[in-house]
Amino acid sequence: MKKYLLLFLTFIFFLSNIYCQEVESESAEDILKSFNQDEESHESGLLDDGEFIQVLKWKSEGRVLKYKITIEKKEKKDYEQFIVEETKKPEYVASLEPGLYRFKVDFYNALRRLAFTTEWEEFEVVEAYQPEIHGVSPKIIYLEEINDGVFVADGKNFRPSAIFELRGALTGRTMHKPLSVEENNRGTKATLAFNMDKIDVGHYILYVENPSGLSSQSEEIRVQFKKPMDLDISAGIAPPYILYDDTFDKYMESNLYLMGLGAKVCFMPIKHRWGYIGIGAIGSATMMDAQFANYSIDGFMFTGHLNLVYQKLFFHRKLMFEAFAGGGLLMFNNFYFHFPYGIESEVLNSSNISADCGLALDFYITKRIFIDLTVQYVAAFISDMTFGMIVPRLSLGYQF
Repeated sequence: MKKYLLLFLTFIFFLSNIYCQEVESESAEDILKSFNQDEESHESGLLDDGEFIQVLKWKSEGRVLKYKITIEKKEKKDYEQFIVEETKKPEYVASLEPGLYRFKVDFYNALRRLAFTTEWEEFEVVEAYQPEIHGVSPKIIYLEEINDGVFVADGKNFRPSAIFELRGALTGRTMHKPLSVEENNRGTKATLAFNMDKIDVGHYILYVENPSGLSSQSEEIRVQFKKPMDLDISAGIAPPYILYDDTFDKYMESNLYLMGLGAKVCFMPIKHRWGYIGIGAIGSATMMDAQFANYSIDGFMFTGHLNLVYQKLFFHRKLMFEAFAGGGLLMFNNFYFHFPYGIESEVLNSSNISADCGLALDFYITKRIFIDLTVQYVAAFISDMTFGMIVPRLSLGYQF
């Protein structure tokens, strides 16, 4: 009986040695370092009561019964034991004061025997600072002006690795991140460069967060236009050219009529960096006449359309591109055939639904005065005609 008992104990001892070696080989390279509270890759957090915690983690494979963690703090020149605790999880949560520390972990196997001890790992806990933003310049940016995208924030406790962002004032959502950040040595001023070409109309805040998780934000920053709405009025010549329908070519032997005048109004209440959106009205009046040996013909053609308008500025607000489309009316008024001996035909009047679209370029001579070049296409829905024309326009305009 004693012989069998001795063999059994020898077998158990052999298994325990194998298990100890397995834990050592799998754990030696998996110990993770802790990190500073004020470093980007720290393993720390902020509790609801404002207390900071540090999480020391390590990885272990196999059936480890428990871990014993030893934390020592550096006092003057030497490390002194600070915390010794046991845990069954491969991590330990502490709340440590600023200072230099090191820790090691003892692994215990299922037989409650020490299987492996890690090397000492050093880490530093530094004080977490509450950042404050006292002011930002500029507070208002006008998109009509040339802006370099540079903001200067005054405050305190800006850490070297702090995160700065422009966020929506209402949503709190991150909108833009700086291209560069420069801070002075005292942490009281930060110069931030943003890409102004991507910052649109809106209300923003400058947000700063130190790596500890403590944050602050500025007062509201507004990006807007000096003129929130534009009203453009222009008038000039508008000679139509009939593209299709042979009625006028047949009876008047011409498709181009030079006696045309036109006017255009655009009201643009929605203005953004990507362009302006608004409504517009465009109209024209053309005298049409022709003289022949046996008869003459004359009358007027009027057009009027209400359009949806898109505008976009280029070349430092010197050139405005415009596109528009909509619907309206095309009218023939007081058309007569005149024959010898005072004989006249019955008058021809008609009003017809029509659609239009077009493009325009506005060249600004001054900040308000511009030359407008517009090309408009008009298609009229007439029961006995298939009518389409193009109306080039050259106008002088003013922006209110």
